[in-house]
Amino acid sequence: MHFFNLVAGAGLGRKYDVFHQNHVSYGQGKTTTNINSINGNLYLKDHHKTWIDRGVQLDIGFIYNSQDTSAWKLNQGKKIVSLQGSQLTLEEADGHKTTYQYDQERECYVDQREEGGASTITLQDNGQWIGWNPATGITDYYEATGRLQESRDAADRFVKYTYNNEGKLSELEATSGQKIILEYADQEIKLYSVENDQKTLWMDYFFDEKGRICKTIIPNSADESYEINYGYDNESGLLSSMTQSDGTCFSLQYVNGGDKYQVQKVIDGSGREYQLFYNSNVTQVVNPLQETITLTHDENERLIQYQDANHQIDYAYDELKRVKQMTYLDGTQKNFSYDSLGFHAEVIDRNGNKTQFVHDSNSGVLLSTTQFLVKNDTTQPVTTYYGYDAKRQLCYEINAMGRVIAREYDNEGNCINKKDFRSSAFDVSQLQADQAISLDNLQQWCQAQDQTQLALMEWEYNSRGQAIKETTYANINADGEGIFNDNTLCISREWDIQGNCLKESKRNSSTQTATTTFDYDGLSRLIKKVDALGQETTHVYQNQQKTTTFLPTGLAETITWDAAGLIQTRVKAADNVIRKTSLFYDDARRAYLIQQPDGGKNYIVHDATGRKQYVIDPKGYPTESRYDINDNVIHTIRYGDQIENIDESLLKQGKWTPAASGDKRVESTLYDAENRLRYSIDGDNFVVERQYDTINNNIAEITYKNSVPEGELPVIPSDEDRKHAYFYDLAKYMVGEQLASGHVLAYHRNLKGELLDDITYAAPRDPISDWDAINFELTDEDAQQTYELNARGQCLVQYDAENYETQLYWDAAGRLVSKIREEDTESYDYDELDRPTTDVQVSGLEIQRRYHPTNKVEEENRSNVNGGENVRTTKRRYDAYAQVTQELSPCNAKKLVGFDPDSKEAEQIWENESVKHFYTDDGLHTATQDELGNTTYFYYNANRQRCLTINPRGAITEYTYDAFVKDPIVTRYYANFLSEEGLKELTGGLIQPSFLDEIRLLQNDALDEVETDTFNKRSLLISKVDGESFSETYTYNAFRDLEETTQQIDQTRTVKNQFFYDKKSRKTQAIQDVDNLQVTETWEYQDENRLVIHTDANGGKDNKTFDRLNREIHKVDALNAQTDTKWDYRSRLVERVDALG
Repeated sequence: MHFFNLVAGAGLGRKYDVFHQNHVSYGQGKTTTNINSINGNLYLKDHHKTWIDRGVQLDIGFIYNSQDTSAWKLNQGKKIVSLQGSQLTLEEADGHKTTYQYDQERECYVDQREEGGASTITLQDNGQWIGWNPATGITDYYEATGRLQESRDAADRFVKYTYNNEGKLSELEATSGQKIILEYADQEIKLYSVENDQKTLWMDYFFDEKGRICKTIIPNSADESYEINYGYDNESGLLSSMTQSDGTCFSLQYVNGGDKYQVQKVIDGSGREYQLFYNSNVTQVVNPLQETITLTHDENERLIQYQDANHQIDYAYDELKRVKQMTYLDGTQKNFSYDSLGFHAEVIDRNGNKTQFVHDSNSGVLLSTTQFLVKNDTTQPVTTYYGYDAKRQLCYEINAMGRVIAREYDNEGNCINKKDFRSSAFDVSQLQADQAISLDNLQQWCQAQDQTQLALMEWEYNSRGQAIKETTYANINADGEGIFNDNTLCISREWDIQGNCLKESKRNSSTQTATTTFDYDGLSRLIKKVDALGQETTHVYQNQQKTTTFLPTGLAETITWDAAGLIQTRVKAADNVIRKTSLFYDDARRAYLIQQPDGGKNYIVHDATGRKQYVIDPKGYPTESRYDINDNVIHTIRYGDQIENIDESLLKQGKWTPAASGDKRVESTLYDAENRLRYSIDGDNFVVERQYDTINNNIAEITYKNSVPEGELPVIPSDEDRKHAYFYDLAKYMVGEQLASGHVLAYHRNLKGELLDDITYAAPRDPISDWDAINFELTDEDAQQTYELNARGQCLVQYDAENYETQLYWDAAGRLVSKIREEDTESYDYDELDRPTTDVQVSGLEIQRRYHPTNKVEEENRSNVNGGENVRTTKRRYDAYAQVTQELSPCNAKKLVGFDPDSKEAEQIWENESVKHFYTDDGLHTATQDELGNTTYFYYNANRQRCLTINPRGAITEYTYDAFVKDPIVTRYYANFLSEEGLKELTGGLIQPSFLDEIRLLQNDALDEVETDTFNKRSLLISKVDGESFSETYTYNAFRDLEETTQQIDQTRTVKNQFFYDKKSRKTQAIQDVDNLQVTETWEYQDENRLVIHTDANGGKDNKTFDRLNREIHKVDALNAQTDTKWDYRSRLVERVDALG
């Protein structure tokens, strides 16, 4: 686990980094340390503040490049630093010096190497310069001297840069008038934010006599600050150490490479050394365990190979030094090509599937994205189109099915609404992937549609451009305007200048609003949260600790980290109970031991690239993980033998691996090059294959009848294999399925993908290869359900397969508040935290709930709303860990009526009449005492599995487990009871070997009742031996259908039953042993008539017909006697007419 980032690219900063990885930050100050593996440059980011203004989001702070002459600089403002012939050099915000080449045809300088949009710089007649980035649309204006004056986007939002008399950046001003001000003093720079004339100190920088930052102070509160201190090497003068207020620190050492110093060692706060060795065009990065990453580059400082113990990637470049190909260890490749502006024009993934991108050659906006669906030897482009206004604002998005999403903006460039045309499809045949959409045509089309069928969201903004109100409408009027009603969701938010949410209010209903507030310190760390019920959680940071306290219960969790920033302990404390979890790390910063509060140890063995190779549980059972080259776990192996001796000192050094042995369970999941799951192989070596189309839809799952020996593919196909096929539209929404039995399910959706109806066709079909080519005709036997939706996609009315109507009502928060089915009504209420508080069921039963702060139900009242005063109340008490400590039954809870809950009388009832539960400090449930004072004790093994139960009379039940299944494999009921003296000594909890030995002295093999369960490698029960030693066995097929059972009748006789199934797992035949006779029953399914024909052992047939809800409605028995049955909407029997009428 690195505490720094490896980058690979030419020059300073991270601009041309090939890896494009997320930044790993260090310490609470969130500094980031980057080591360029090609040139040895240190690129460090000091603490940065986020500054937000109307679509502009800047991270502001100082950065350091060890190979830059100025080293430290503010990461704001760019500058043209040289112009020599046809080359122009721009110093970027990260310190990188970018070379622009003059393009004669375009009459400007171009950063041809830039991927994702090649920036340009053009000289103006007045001697000034204009830069343009096609990816962002931002235009930069430079003075003739090369200093950046202003950055402005296409929506006219800007940041202006002002310099003092010494040429130093002194002010940044954004569109709303917000400012960042830098005040310079002798060896000090103060950075302020200014909003509404209020000036706030954000960061205070102190410099040494050589102009190097030696300290950064970030004010956290009025009386507390956070410090980051830097030290420098005496010889080179380069940054050599950093220490933060939270105790984290690291140091660096350099090697003189002749013309530059290169980082040679990076040492974390605990002394772990990471070394870099530079040899010509090869760099090796070696961690403290001597695990090595090798990076090879060419003469142009381009990475051409990355290699570690488990991976290798080779990079190839085009003539403009852009990555054109990545080749992986398995030989697969990812290929890239670029357009004239430097954007990706085509990406071919490692499976050979193409995605094409078209950008406007002038503005650089993305016009279309196209994937290619190959089906039945034809290739169909699947294109999404995008339309923009003159401000580069995305106004329209049209997918391949013609679904249109339209957006409107205010004058500040904020999106104020989004309209989703769910029911009207635009004719995409008139669109071209390489041509801009006509906004006028689309606007006219949108206006011509039924506006009531829109999905509509609206936003309001503050002066900074932060969304302060979000409204989602459930109903739309004919003019396309949202109708504000009880179903309208409204969320209001307040923000600070750094983008931290200070308050969120959600309109749950017309009578309930849930408001949550948040407070932050100067590092934008959350320090207080007050939820919608007023429950407060605090976060306190002090030195190397963070303590989180939930005030209603007093539960506090304290996290402690070391100087390397690694968490050492997690301590939870409440009610005088402390639970401590400790973590121990190897020399490569990876946790190799996690010690639980009960003392149990979980060991982790890592491979040479930091992946978990073995996990050993507290009982010593190891689980091994094996990986493919993409780091997907492909084999999980659980071993049956315990590891007896673990050398922790060698494990810390990465030099210990367990000798795993014994019976094992192997489960495999195999992936293709693009990380799609292709095969699952279970513990019994049965295989499920998943197939995909060329646009990544999962189009089939095949469960094979045959297993594979030793879990090795390929599998031998069979006619009994079961293929489940899936079908999609061009928007990738599933429109149908075909089961292995041939039965078809069809889904009709609107353009947003919301389900409008589903149909289960009664009759099976031959395998479908082309869904669109099938003509589906609805018959009376087919089961169709339909749904009426509101604009939020919530179902308002559902008609089931027998056309029974269910009406559904929702509140603004999207919670179901009422359900009416024909004559029946159910209703539901919730609190501000969305917990159900009241349910009124069809029967008239009303359930009311009250919650403990831990979200557990502490009181439940059941009553009849149709009359009667009988209320059944159940009460519970919980501790701060959400463990139930006391329970009052309805009978005893009644005794509390009339007493104050805090009274002495009420407490006496709790003490004398409740069921009590007891726990160890680490959370094991040790005992339960009933209302009469009788106590049952529970004991557990090291894996916290219950292994002993001893009831109040001293009756003992012992449970034995293996390494593979959660359920016990042996249950022993002791004939001998524990003595009264022994009962007095019981405590429950984690069992000690000596105590277990004492208990086992009471075993009596002749009298004890022992039950034994055996499971196969799929964790299916395959045999059971009862207390009288009679056995049953069970055999399953690949599809988990029970194929055969045997049952021991007496000491000499066993009966066997066999079962056969169709591809829908319905029983087709049963052969049963009855008095030594093989008795056969069969079932025939005439699905097209919803008819099941059962033939009994004597050849008698009974025919059963079912309705579309699978309820039996007609029966003809073996004597041709007929019975008709009627049901109501609640599937209650209404009438049954037999053969006699």
